[in-house]
Amino acid sequence: MNRVCLARLTGARASLAQSVRGVAGQERLELETRQGAPGVRGAAEQERPELEVRSDVFSARPTRSLLRTLAIYQVFVAGAEQRELAQVAATLQRDNIQLMLTSMLEADVDEEAASERQLEANLEEALRVLTIVREVTAGQDQAALQAKFTAHLNADLLVHISRVFSSSESPSSLVEQLANAMVTSGQVSVPGLTSEQQYAWDSCVRRLQTLGEACADSGMLMFVDGEFTYTNPAISWLTLALMAVFNQREAFIRGTHQCYLKATPANLEREYAICQQLGACFGGKLVRGAYMARERQLAQQEGRASPVCDSYEATTLSYTRAVEFALRRVAEDGGRTQIMVATHNHESILHALGLARRLGVVPFSGGLAFAQIYGMADYLTVPLGRAGHRVFKAVPFGEFTTVMPYLSRRAAESRLVQQGVRVEKQLLLRELASRV
Repeated sequence: MNRVCLARLTGARASLAQSVRGVAGQERLELETRQGAPGVRGAAEQERPELEVRSDVFSARPTRSLLRTLAIYQVFVAGAEQRELAQVAATLQRDNIQLMLTSMLEADVDEEAASERQLEANLEEALRVLTIVREVTAGQDQAALQAKFTAHLNADLLVHISRVFSSSESPSSLVEQLANAMVTSGQVSVPGLTSEQQYAWDSCVRRLQTLGEACADSGMLMFVDGEFTYTNPAISWLTLALMAVFNQREAFIRGTHQCYLKATPANLEREYAICQQLGACFGGKLVRGAYMARERQLAQQEGRASPVCDSYEATTLSYTRAVEFALRRVAEDGGRTQIMVATHNHESILHALGLARRLGVVPFSGGLAFAQIYGMADYLTVPLGRAGHRVFKAVPFGEFTTVMPYLSRRAAESRLVQQGVRVEKQLLLRELASRV
């Protein structure tokens, strides 16, 4: 077994690569520290208080709050300049890790509605970032871009469209109609929309068709993020239509499946079936999820059952079921199904690796990939990359004032920040002790 080595030590972050052992001719991730290893605490235990981004941190006089916020930015963000992102991409590539740029553009209901001019500017920004990613990863394996569709259509309108798609008796027909509209520059009329809202919907479809085409033409993957349950059906409709248009030969467009939601395994199977009906390759990213606190709060206010899994065990079962369904499709479909296991939970990674090995899914074949967040869980990402598995880092990129609200929201997702740092600290101390 290769001894645990220091992956890199930069400023506020010390990240450690773990050892990898070959088992029966296959690579298997071995984690030396199993006690206290990070695991997403589902349902009741996943939230943490959001990072506080106050006005005083932007004052001219350095304060402890400002220094803390700057440190967070340095650890979790690649920077705001192309040269900084290029440096990060090159560093990741040395360990066979691919770049997946994270979108900073997102919105929610009740927030001030963006104008069509603002939404068009969001498209231009997405295309600008896509070009930067293509340039900094030139000559490397396929890079990826994450996208949030609330940056391209106001969330309040997505809520209405979600109701229409959810109530349809033939969702595959709606997907096919929308895909045809993307190809022919046609229109899919949505019941209940005003003429102004219909125009906004048509404009959104055009924008996303442009973005999807740019990704496919660049050979870049686009992962569409899941958001809230009240906008997700519309996001699924748009994503599946993009898949039908651009995934005929390869899964360039891929959805996200939030396994902290009770309905996710069934939704995953339904969306896979729609892709099969439309002859499209299926691509998906499996995550535990992000918006638990708000989902529970809304369910309580509206007097309905929470859509969130009731316990850690239920969340784990949901995630495991989704991974098993998707990996079996990867093994059966001859390269037309490709999934990403995006998790910091080492047990979920080990389970996916073991199942892939039993099903004959070859590492780096494209059928199975992994992902973790930049600045976290290098002790998982680095050995996966060095062992020949396809693995990505989700990398935020942008100006300080743009990125910090994003990091504030993400901080509420789970206990992984604290748990992952604790494990990395233990492993780092062990490595340092071995060198004394």
